[in-house]
Amino acid sequence: MTDVKKTPSGLLVAEEADDVPNSVAHVAEMTLEELYHMPPLPSFEAAQAEIESEEQGRHIPTATDDEEQAERYLEWLRYRAGKIDEITRRMDAEIAVLEHRKEQLLKTHINRTEYLEASLKKHLWESGKKRLDYAYGTLTRRKGREKVVIEDEPAFCFKHGDTPYVATTTTRSPDKAGIKDHIKKTGEIPDGADLVRGDDTCSITLTTEANL
Repeated sequence: MTDVKKTPSGLLVAEEADDVPNSVAHVAEMTLEELYHMPPLPSFEAAQAEIESEEQGRHIPTATDDEEQAERYLEWLRYRAGKIDEITRRMDAEIAVLEHRKEQLLKTHINRTEYLEASLKKHLWESGKKRLDYAYGTLTRRKGREKVVIEDEPAFCFKHGDTPYVATTTTRSPDKAGIKDHIKKTGEIPDGADLVRGDDTCSITLTTEANL
């Protein structure tokens, strides 16, 4: 479960509880019993209702100046980022449980399927016929496709390099790293190329509870 507490400005912030795994690696290390006993996530409908309730019950308060507004936005962003992280980790844990269940359920059926197919193949081979018809299916022996096998491809190409046995392919593409280096050093931009700079990005580092 997730605990909720109020920050000094009145924003409700979700705190992680002990039963929520703190990373994908943690999920991988959990035993199957621990995964099975994790509290389930709410249904999709319940989760949507919770989100709608949050949106109606809380809003980003209007600050008196830009600095205070930015502080409130960061506080709200930290709350939302925490929810994203919590849901991701919980879903990873549930997926791990479902994948294990799927593997266990399929294992017996796959093993029996392989045994039955091998037995039917043996039966067809021993019959000496190319086709056997039955009420629930047909067994057909199809001639295998021919293919060339090269044990050591580099050695083969070295030995037969000038013969039709070896196909030569050439791939041509602009060396963008080399072009950039040339432009930086000489200032010369080759025809058909250009050096462009992407948009500046904003890096946001959210503080943790310990730093508040």
